[in-house]
Amino acid sequence: MDTSIDAGSPAHVTRASMAIALTIASALPLGCAAKLDSKSANVDLPYPKEVSLILDEQHLYSYVQSSTSAPLYYYDLDTPEKSNCNDGCDPQWAPLWAPDDAKPLGQWTLIRREDHRSQWIFDRHPIYVHIHESAEAANSDGHNGAWHLLPHFK
Repeated sequence: MDTSIDAGSPAHVTRASMAIALTIASALPLGCAAKLDSKSANVDLPYPKEVSLILDEQHLYSYVQSSTSAPLYYYDLDTPEKSNCNDGCDPQWAPLWAPDDAKPLGQWTLIRREDHRSQWIFDRHPIYVHIHESAEAANSDGHNGAWHLLPHFK
């Protein structure tokens, strides 16, 4: 059973003093973006309305796409703050689009893609959704050795 928590909800405010573990570090070979490994973050940090924070049955938090509850991914071949998945690099992967008037929130910032649309990035990693996945089926972690789920947190 997943429990969604919106950024502005009272449940979110009551968690303000909790810390969660995230992962960021170890640089990839050939100057690729760093993998998300371990870092502490405060759950009180805001996040975009296109994203929800859920608590799963193992008591782990995850960010998912708000409209579909689909899991979120990052791509090893992106460089910090730049998407290298353009012009249909893999048609199964869609950027996590941001509205034109979006502003950075907490660890979430924005990039302008080659097509001039805005994409959300988390901790310097452009974020994507696999178009064939849902909340119940996150099966693409490690796809082609380059696509990875955003980590779960406690």
